[in-house]
Amino acid sequence: MEILLQLLTSKHYNTVVDRVQFWMNTLDEADLAWMHDYKTSEDPNDWVELIRPPKGTVINPGILWHSVCKFYRYARDADTVYVKVDDDICAIDTLERFVAFLDFRIDNEKYFLVSANVLNNAILTHYHQRFGNFKTDRGIVRHDSHDRLGLWDGQFAEYTHEQLLDDELDRFRVNFPRCVILQDYERICINWVAWNGEDMALFAGDVAKEDELDLTVQKPSALGRPCAIFGNFVVVHFSFGPQNKHMARTGYLEMYRCKAFGLPHKLGPRNWDTADISTKAVESTIVPEEPIRFLATHAGNDANWRSKKTSVRSAPKSSLIIITRDTLTPVGDIVLTTPKPSVLVL
Repeated sequence: MEILLQLLTSKHYNTVVDRVQFWMNTLDEADLAWMHDYKTSEDPNDWVELIRPPKGTVINPGILWHSVCKFYRYARDADTVYVKVDDDICAIDTLERFVAFLDFRIDNEKYFLVSANVLNNAILTHYHQRFGNFKTDRGIVRHDSHDRLGLWDGQFAEYTHEQLLDDELDRFRVNFPRCVILQDYERICINWVAWNGEDMALFAGDVAKEDELDLTVQKPSALGRPCAIFGNFVVVHFSFGPQNKHMARTGYLEMYRCKAFGLPHKLGPRNWDTADISTKAVESTIVPEEPIRFLATHAGNDANWRSKKTSVRSAPKSSLIIITRDTLTPVGDIVLTTPKPSVLVL
């Protein structure tokens, strides 16, 4: 969470998103204290709001996603774009490309959710291997959000991050379709996804305990609106729950921390145990879509906003980011949101 917040401010995402909510979906006293301390000491501009669980919420530290579903009721304001982001996102694209991601979300209401181009996400790893962006010498990830190699294997996650060490995010953007439509309503991990507030309001923010399944498969198929991946905005996801134990021993988290704070750090490749790695590929269909307009700047009515709007919308939209945790350890979830629709117009 500390790395992500540093990235959001250093890359000036706070000029686009004017409000941050910490979803306090945890029983861990250290996590709760950290959130309170950050709000008290690191938030002079009152960017952060602490959101406690709704009354009656039961939090189980082993299955936090069964309680995070209760927080979606706070993500259904009309004329607002919500972007849900795991709090262990450890690298993010430029502000301009984030703006393009928001614009794509607004311009394409036919998609229920829009995902970023997430590195270390099983479905996205499958695509990137097919396009030659990730190597296949240590196994091939199937077109399955819970693929054993892509989600469960810590060594494979480490190898994924190793391929990012000396590389910018450009090749993962250039060698990838602008839009991938999940036309068969297949499940995808929701590490960084966006929706329109009015869509969540259709069911009053009532989301099933398996929120990922509900939001990427069940609700989209019921509405006849598939999800999509926007390839021109790239982020890096650190690890899934089953990968955590191994990834904690690698030194990569400290490397990403140093990079976020502009500190020197060097991490080299490790030796690998390649036993028992899947090599079976599964074919899938990628449906590219027509290019979209690039809109780089935003403006609001508040005097604190410095940028100018370069496009015209028929109705205003606010932008929102939600940052959540998908691991098996008890940590707090976060949400970035704009509470005043008139402040940010998209």
